[in-house]
Parts: sequence; structure tokens; C-alpha cells
Amino acid sequence: MDTAAEASIIRLMRFVRGVVALGLAFAAGVGGVVALLKWLVGGSDLGSAMTEAVFQGWPFLGFILGGVVATARALYETTGNIAYRAAVSVALGAAFILVWMSLGVGILGSDGDPADLMYVAVLAVGMIGAIIARFRANGMARALFATALAHALVVVIALIMGKHQAEVSSVPEVVILNGFFIVLFVGSAMLFRHAAREQTDTGGMRAD
Repeated sequence: MDTAAEASIIRLMRFVRGVVALGLAFAAGVGGVVALLKWLVGGSDLGSAMTEAVFQGWPFLGFILGGVVATARALYETTGNIAYRAAVSVALGAAFILVWMSLGVGILGSDGDPADLMYVAVLAVGMIGAIIARFRANGMARALFATALAHALVVVIALIMGKHQAEVSSVPEVVILNGFFIVLFVGSAMLFRHAAREQTDTGGMRAD
């Protein structure tokens, strides 16, 4: 194995360790705060409050939030380009809100609707695309455009499945709510494209 490959593996392992460590810290923090509030305000005993917090998914949400923060910090360190950093913030913010809403209240139906699992595929498109692009600006732009397209496809599938006919939803609600995320992903892609142009104009690192 050459030196460059070894260095890439070391950076990847360091990144994964950072994500896991901060994710666990946030999981403990968020879960602990929610349990404490349930104990102090809700009137539950401490053991029951901790159990409720765990089963309601608060530690998992905290882990996701910690992972988002760790990822943003790692990508911010790769460049001082403002457009690139803004694109990262928009993409990760949209992904976190998407996870939060789909797990918490449901987007295509009520809480726990299996249709919301389609958003896993949307996020997978973005993550795989980012890895293939090696987080370079031009490649990240393509990955985020693909993510937006995948999200639009989810909307089409949801309407074909008749999710707009449920009591908790309608066509405008499905289109507008999902359109919000699509706009965010497209906006992030445009910011990455702008960052790539700036890097090219200033003779910075390769954008593609």
C-alpha cells in the first residue's frame, strides 16, 4: 500500500473516531437533559424518565446531531472558502432536520410510517456521492444535485402511493414540505459550485 493510500485511511479512521466520539457525547448529553426534564417537570421517577428518553429516541437524535457537528468541523478544516463552508452547513442542516422530522413526527404520514424510510435512500445518495467526490467542491455539487433529484423522486413515489390521501396529509403539504428540503439541497449544490469556481479562479486546490 502506497503512502498516499495509507494517509487517506488514517484520515478516514480519525474522522470516524471523531464522529463516533462526539456523537456519543451528544447522545449522552441530549438523553440526559431530556431525562432530567422529565424527572423534574414531568413528575416521573428518574429511572422511568431515563427509560422514556431512550425509547423516544432522544439519545439517537443526539448522536446524529453530534455526527453532524463533527462532520461540519472536519470539512471546515479542509478549506477557508466561505461558500464551501456555507454549502456544508446548508447540506448538513437539511439532513439533520430531515432525520429529526421523519423520526419524530413523520413527513409522509404519522409517526412510524414505513414510507418515511425512503428518506434513508435520499441521504445515502448524498453520503455516497460525497465519498466518491472525496469532498471536492465540484463533486459535492453533483452529489447534492443528485440528492435533490432523489428527494424529488420520493415525492413522486409518495403521491403514487396515495400518501396525500391520508388524514394527516394532502398534496400541498407533501409537495411544500418536501420542496423545502429539495430547495435546501439545490441551494447547497449551487454554493458548492460557486466554491469550485472560486477555487479555480484563485488557483486553489483542484475542484473536481
